[in-house]
Order: sequence, then C-alpha cells, then structure tokens
Amino acid sequence: MNYTIRSARPADEPEIERLLTASSLTFEGVSAHLEMFWVAQTGERLAGVAGIECYEADGLLRSVAVKASDRRKGLGAQLCDVVETQAKLAGIRRLFLLTESAEAFFAARHYHKIARNQAPVSIQSTDQFCRLCPDAAVLMCRDFNAQASAGA
Repeated sequence: MNYTIRSARPADEPEIERLLTASSLTFEGVSAHLEMFWVAQTGERLAGVAGIECYEADGLLRSVAVKASDRRKGLGAQLCDVVETQAKLAGIRRLFLLTESAEAFFAARHYHKIARNQAPVSIQSTDQFCRLCPDAAVLMCRDFNAQASAGA
C-alpha cells in the first residue's frame, strides 16, 4: 500500500482523535500543536499520525499511532523519520517521549531510557508528563547532537 505523509490539517482532527483513541493515546493538546503533526494517508483515509511539541532546543515526541490494519508495514518508522527530520529543522537538539508499550521500537531508533527526574523542566511541565501519561510510562530521549558527533 502506498502512503503519503503530509502535515496535519484542522480537518484531520476528528480522524486523528479516532486513531489516537484506538491506540489508547490521548488527543488532548493535539490542536494546540497541530502545526507540528504529520499524518500518513492512503487514498482518502488516515492510516497514522505523529507529532511533536517544541520547547526551544527540546521537543516531546507524542501521539505516534498507526491504524491496526496498517501496522507491521514500517509506517510508524516512516512517520518517526519525518517527525525527527522536522524536529531537527526546528532546532530541536533533544527529543523526549513517554511510552508504556513501545520502548523496544524507540530504542531501535536511538532513544535511550532515562529517569523521569532527568527531563528538563520544559518537558516535566508538559501535560503529557505531569498528568496525561501515567507514572509507569518510560521516559526516553534521543540526543541528535550526541549522535552527530558519534556518527550515528
């Protein structure tokens, strides 16, 4: 199946909400950061979504979701590729995320687990961090500068 990844639009919000809800992720806060969300589309339907919240040199990767029928086709990785590229273009040096179920997926993408108290205040202050994601969610970080100097 062919997918087109494009910037999310306000008209996409109802379908984004359905995708996130089906993946047990929250839609709360998406509208406020919609300009930094991307969707994967096939035909007229949305198959996936991913976005970031930008906080100067730090960002929060959130809402990575792929429709059940489109999983295991590399679409989540494609969405992450686009979002990570856009994060770098926006000047983000470190990208953080919280996950309950995808630690191995993100570890393979050069994210490493860190203690929640090691997150910068900008990330600790987000709704995702302080009230929407449970304390059991794993905090992970990808440092683009460290990777560049290591050649990754």
